[in-house]
Amino acid sequence: MGICGSKEDVADQNPESKEVNKPEPRIEELYREGRELGRGHFARVVECTRIKDQQKFAMKIINKKEMVSQDVVRREIEILKKVGTHENIVSLVDVQEDRKHFYLIMDLCPGGDLFSKIVEEGNYSERQAQKTCTQLATALLFIHSKDVTHRDLKPENILLVTDSLESNIKVADFGLSKLMKPNQEIMKTVCGTWAYCAPEVLKKSPYKQEVDCWTLGVLMYILLSGYHPFDVYGDLNEKDLMQKIQDCQYDFDDPVWTSVSQNAKDLIKALLQTDTEKRMTLKDYLTSPWITGENASTARTTVVAERLKNFNESKFRMAVEVQGAVAIKQGDVIQEEAEGKNPG
Repeated sequence: MGICGSKEDVADQNPESKEVNKPEPRIEELYREGRELGRGHFARVVECTRIKDQQKFAMKIINKKEMVSQDVVRREIEILKKVGTHENIVSLVDVQEDRKHFYLIMDLCPGGDLFSKIVEEGNYSERQAQKTCTQLATALLFIHSKDVTHRDLKPENILLVTDSLESNIKVADFGLSKLMKPNQEIMKTVCGTWAYCAPEVLKKSPYKQEVDCWTLGVLMYILLSGYHPFDVYGDLNEKDLMQKIQDCQYDFDDPVWTSVSQNAKDLIKALLQTDTEKRMTLKDYLTSPWITGENASTARTTVVAERLKNFNESKFRMAVEVQGAVAIKQGDVIQEEAEGKNPG
């Protein structure tokens, strides 16, 4: 990873080596900054245009001064490079750095996040949810094959490639992801967003990649109903929410579920298993009847969209980014993890 904008290069007296030792271009010579897309505690994301070919990307600008440790960013860069390119994952295109900032250049998803688009459109169907969940599971299976666990999949991280509900999705934000070491299976660090965390994470027990499967189940439930499985009205305090998740207390009693296929509900049950040995794998999920069949309803309903509007305004969406940023500031997710096949 090069340093852009450095002026401290010592000029070589040999004319033939001037091309090698000339300062790298500044970020503004490579990319033209555009409108802001989002902002966090120590980073903001803007649309940018690559000057050499006018292609548009998203640029994550990270303020070094605000960070407890730069290792968090360097780890995220390492993971993004390891994951590489996939049609359902936001890819890292370029990395630049100067004295004050890191610049991560990534795929631009102009459609924004999926949940907000559903609210904007005002209707949604089970068939559309089926397509989204298929792509989510495919993306997770791919990153798992790269020895990476996402650990922070949530509504904000499901982006649309184009400004249409029919668009494909891309999974974003690998800031809390974990790249497994050779022969490593177990993780211990407590991180992520409580509402989407698997019970084993909340219990501070050693956990494996199956935590992403649990989160897929939570997101599938929300996509089909418009509300959170463990906090229907979004009014539980953190302690009670975490307890309900650990006890796996949810149901399909709401009238919205009467129009949802049994195959879909069976899949949610298979994913939301506190016993990780019984929790459905991504491979089994992708070969299940709901994913491969034609039984998902194509009828568009306004109920899910209406409920998602309230969901978007609840604590699940408003506090989620803050939690992650605070955790990093407190050192909760940058600690060295004593992980391995046989945790001590």
